[in-house]
Amino acid sequence: MAEKNSYEIAVNQQVYRFTSTDSEAHIRRMEQQINAVIEDLTRRGPGHKLSDYAIKVAIALADAAARSNGGVQEQDLIERFQPLLDELDSVI
Repeated sequence: MAEKNSYEIAVNQQVYRFTSTDSEAHIRRMEQQINAVIEDLTRRGPGHKLSDYAIKVAIALADAAARSNGGVQEQDLIERFQPLLDELDSVI
């Protein structure tokens, strides 16, 4: 069984800590993908609200995306996350 390492990533100006058996490079790709989506949402509509729950979901989705074929394009992530984030914002 692979050893778990502790990581911190900065998402939406907040630090999140977790453990993973993945490499530092993989974790940084996740971090970049998540922040790219958030930056795009911010440009589209200032004041866009993201709950901690949405950030955790985004981390999980970015992890899955980073694992498949070395990652996906930013636009693919935006298209995947947008409906979920819209739904979460309507509940918040």
